[in-house]
Amino acid sequence: MATGALDANGVWIYGEDDPASPVSDLLNLGMDSVSDAIGDTKARVTTLEGGAWTAYTATLGASGTAPNLGSSGGQAGYFTMTGKHVTGRAIIYWGTSPTVGTGFYVVTLPREAIATWGATNLRVGTVTLVRASGAEVHADLRLISTGQAAMIYSTGLTTAAGWAGSTAPWVPAAGDTYFVHFDYEAA
Repeated sequence: MATGALDANGVWIYGEDDPASPVSDLLNLGMDSVSDAIGDTKARVTTLEGGAWTAYTATLGASGTAPNLGSSGGQAGYFTMTGKHVTGRAIIYWGTSPTVGTGFYVVTLPREAIATWGATNLRVGTVTLVRASGAEVHADLRLISTGQAAMIYSTGLTTAAGWAGSTAPWVPAAGDTYFVHFDYEAA
């Protein structure tokens, strides 16, 4: 009676409980190389499809004095990579007794962006700034260095845009939240 089992790559490896008739040896010729090729292909497909989501800390900084998100404030993020393509999201929330710092705000990216794009100010995502009261402003996330992006907002189609920060579009306060989405090519 023939016996056998699937190997780690799903290839049937023949076995035999009759040592006098080694037919399984003939059937298994080349199966190791087939299994290795399937394993290599599975690894390449996994790389192309991207891996699991990875946690990262989306740090909120500033062009001047860095803000402090206060008690119970914080930031968290997740991202995934497919080759050099980075996509992800983050949340930044203001807790009680925050200090807003000075200047426009910057958000750290999980991986350095490709530097050969030739210019800063390239759009790499979006941010929705939400006040505790429910009002919200949508902003572009613009690359300002290979590892950081800033938020530029507009209050309407004809209103001049500005850099979101310690005083614009409003002074951040407890309960405000920034929802960040990014999509760019890593270095």
